[in-house]
Amino acid sequence: MVRGIFRSMQADHLFRTTASGLTEMKDLFRIAAPLPVLGTVAEILFLHRYMLALLRERNAVIKRVAESSEWQRYL
Repeated sequence: MVRGIFRSMQADHLFRTTASGLTEMKDLFRIAAPLPVLGTVAEILFLHRYMLALLRERNAVIKRVAESSEWQRYL
């Protein structure tokens, strides 16, 4: 088990090949803040937007690296 600031967090990455032969990645990301009532408010007001922006930025970097020769540095 890994400990952190969230009560729970689950991230799944689904990959599929499109009809045109490209690879599509879909993130399924679920979080629950630690405090039941205040955590729900924080999720609505802050965490959802923050985590979505974080995932978009991360995925943009992954896409840039995967579509260039830069990926070879990570093997």
